[in-house]
Amino acid sequence: KDSGVNTTNDLTETHLTSVASRRSMKEIGEAAKAKTKATDLRKRPPFSKPQLATPREDVPKGADWWYEPKHDGYRAMVSLGKGGPRLFTRNGHDWTEKFGALAPYFSALPCRSAVVDGEVVSGLGPESFGALQRALKGGGPLAFYAFDLLHLDGSDLKKMPLRERRKLLETLFADVPRLAP
Repeated sequence: KDSGVNTTNDLTETHLTSVASRRSMKEIGEAAKAKTKATDLRKRPPFSKPQLATPREDVPKGADWWYEPKHDGYRAMVSLGKGGPRLFTRNGHDWTEKFGALAPYFSALPCRSAVVDGEVVSGLGPESFGALQRALKGGGPLAFYAFDLLHLDGSDLKKMPLRERRKLLETLFADVPRLAP
């Protein structure tokens, strides 16, 4: 009978670098220095207002449409650079302390500065907004769904087509472990 427990080595075979230092297991074993030093970081880009969702009765049809499922969480803009990551609500409120458990994952991204648009949810997947509120009050687990990249290493990407920004976003997050399916 399937216990639901993954007994393969998927985790160790898939995620070959440290989230915190971006070093390989061999580099960690040899006590190598982290690949990005604080002096390599650029000034954090300013808060960017996100594009807000357009409510629809049905999912649009056709190859020209792009949509994201709405999770029951907080929309968040993450600004990366000197001084560490800052996490903002969609209205520009700095909630870095409330979302602090996510900061180490953003600090490990292979860039000198960036603005990532996404959504903070409770647990390891989309749960209720009430669960998110409880997680924030009680220190429960949080996850972040990244769905757009607005700035990268000093370049404003907002005028770039979404498909190109998504490719850059996927490259940026390529070595970050996926905690949710």
